Amino acid sequence: FDTADADPVDALRLRLRVMIEHVLSPRHIGLCRLAISESPTNHGLADAFMAMGIGKSRALLIQSIESIPPQRRVLDLPPDIIAGMLYGATCGLRLTRALLMGGQPDLDDACATADAVVAGTFHAATGRNASPAATPARRPAPRG
Repeated sequence: FDTADADPVDALRLRLRVMIEHVLSPRHIGLCRLAISESPTNHGLADAFMAMGIGKSRALLIQSIESIPPQRRVLDLPPDIIAGMLYGATCGLRLTRALLMGGQPDLDDACATADAVVAGTFHAATGRNASPAATPARRPAPRG
């Protein structure tokens, strides 16, 4: 997708939402289960799955983070560490639960978490670069 004209934080948020929708889709969860079940006897499949899936998604997140000026980063951490944090907060536990316990993750909740984590990890654009989407609503408090 083309985010060349977008604010870089908004572009990261969009990329993260697209990743969430893919990683937490029933199709992808099924492919993960297949790769896990076949990995003991087919090492090439596991390697390809890691490179084409997780590796590519991670690289795209890192690339998006690198496009954000350092002064807009709340955390003084390398882009690869921030990418891992974003993935973990939005997809990691949800995917693990789906793989081990079944069920379908709540994509709306994952996207709300993505918005909140991005908003807390990067400063909003100021001045004429600001966009209404640069400061999303915070994630609602956990339920009961």
